[in-house]
This record gives sequence, C-alpha cells and structure tokens, in this order.
Amino acid sequence: MKMDKRNQGLTVGELTIAIAAIILIFFVWSGINKSNNDRSRQISIISNNFAILKAN
Repeated sequence: MKMDKRNQGLTVGELTIAIAAIILIFFVWSGINKSNNDRSRQISIISNNFAILKAN
C-alpha cells in the first residue's frame, strides 16, 4: 500500500501564523474602533458644553 504524498492541509507553522494574523487584525481593529468612539464622545461633550454656555 503506497501513501499519497500530496498534502491537502496546513502545516502547524502555517496554521499558527494564520491564527496569529487573525488575532493581530482583531486587536488593531479594536484599537481603531476604540479610538473613534473616544473621539466622537469628546466631540459630543464639547458640543453639549458649548450649547449650555450659549444658552446662558
């Protein structure tokens, strides 16, 4: 019985690199979204304070 030499799957190294890349992309995406949320929150606070000052 002769074994087929063609591999159809990923090696351990390739799988590790793929998972690491997915985790890295997740952390970068989370950082970008957090940065945008903080910025929009700051703009909202500034505009609310301006509206209060303008009303007085």
